[in-house]
Amino acid sequence: VLAVVTMTLPMQYKAPSRTTGPSWSRSDSRSTGCTASSPASNAGDPSSNPAARIRRPRAAGGILYDLGSHLVDQALHLFGPTRSVYAEIAARRPGAQVDDDVFLALTHTSGVRSHLWSALAGQVGPRLRALGDRSAYTVYGLDPQEAALRQGQRPGPDWGAPARTQWGLLGTVDDAEPHPPLPGDYPAFYAGVAAALREGRLAPVDPYDAVATLIVLEAARDTATQGRTVELPQVAR
Repeated sequence: VLAVVTMTLPMQYKAPSRTTGPSWSRSDSRSTGCTASSPASNAGDPSSNPAARIRRPRAAGGILYDLGSHLVDQALHLFGPTRSVYAEIAARRPGAQVDDDVFLALTHTSGVRSHLWSALAGQVGPRLRALGDRSAYTVYGLDPQEAALRQGQRPGPDWGAPARTQWGLLGTVDDAEPHPPLPGDYPAFYAGVAAALREGRLAPVDPYDAVATLIVLEAARDTATQGRTVELPQVAR
């Protein structure tokens, strides 16, 4: 069975103005069309200003380490360890010191190939696209939890469930239909953190997963520099 998965996180870059300077926006394909912008007027404090942080090479700035870590983590969570990595990394903004256009091709030990992309883009494409030889699944929307929190909502009934208009399409060109996803559950993560601290249970995120993600990101940097595919060592848990 062929399995090619594409996950994207497009970014929009707004040119500097006299008052705010340049800013980054994470494109949001929800029905509201809103964006989360980070003006660079407070560039002196990278810890409190995402736009400043991603522009500083010494602070591991750039899309690869910023949004790329989320894409890689999701790919590893869904499809398992990676056998090899190929990457293309570029800085396209005038005067940019860090990358703002990243493409990664991961070959997993399971046989799945993940194509991960995060870059400046004038239009938003699918957020997740899983292609098989018999069917496919395509999602354009995002997890609704962040938008709900920004609007002042709190977890309750139907929390984390996307509107039907944001469901992914499952099937082929001839028979694809909206398919309900599992609802997001931020509260479960924090409940897991509390249980780990208070009761000694396993942490909701295994530290090994962070190490595995960093190995892929470092390999991506190497492969982009060398212009070749990099084979990864298998790290035991």
